[in-house]
Amino acid sequence: MKEKERNDRPGLLDRRQLLKVGVAAGAGLLLSGKIDTRKALAQVPSSCPDQPADWILSPFVEPLPRPSKLKPARVDREAVHYNLSIDQFTHQFHRELPHSPVWGYNKAYPGPTIEAFKNRTVRATFANNLQSYVVCPDLNVHGAYPVPYTTIHNHGLLDRQSSDGFPEDRFPPGVSYTYEYPNIQRAAAYWYHDHNLGVTRLAVLSGLAAFYILRDECEAGLMWNMGTPFSCLVCGEKRHAP
Repeated sequence: MKEKERNDRPGLLDRRQLLKVGVAAGAGLLLSGKIDTRKALAQVPSSCPDQPADWILSPFVEPLPRPSKLKPARVDREAVHYNLSIDQFTHQFHRELPHSPVWGYNKAYPGPTIEAFKNRTVRATFANNLQSYVVCPDLNVHGAYPVPYTTIHNHGLLDRQSSDGFPEDRFPPGVSYTYEYPNIQRAAAYWYHDHNLGVTRLAVLSGLAAFYILRDECEAGLMWNMGTPFSCLVCGEKRHAP
């Protein structure tokens, strides 16, 4: 898998291609390191369901999901290193629902929690393994592209520009990129998520979001007095179409 070039930018669609596509989800096809837009457009579906299913589900029958804690790939003097893949897979939200296609970090929904410590640098390498959208994008939105590019923003964290996950600093399928987080601020519950221009809302809805917990000595003292660490909960709304 190739490493992302910092200034890599996807090509733009012309007006005729954009009008032809409408709403769609395309596959990423890498040819000599570039996206073959013509082949990607050929795989775009003509329409997407927009009406939620009329399901009435049994309440209080599922255990509370708890995100897993990500283990470091390695630790050295410079940083704690993590490897994450960005994948499409299926997930069952309720025992009375069928499995749904989703995206996730390391094939988890929600993604795995990264636990970091103040003044201890983290380097996280993300590999884009996506091939198509699971929620149809509106390609009339500025920046939306028929191929599932990605970029990762660590929400609320202080970091360098090269690791901020700027919406246009996105990279295509088959490419990986390493983000560096210095963790120079106070302990808090932060979160990392997709930040791709024009489709951020759809990528997060599809599953590209997870906790980034930053700890420090002050918080450690509070937890020692409490006798148990706190748990983080994430709440979200999902509407399922048949």
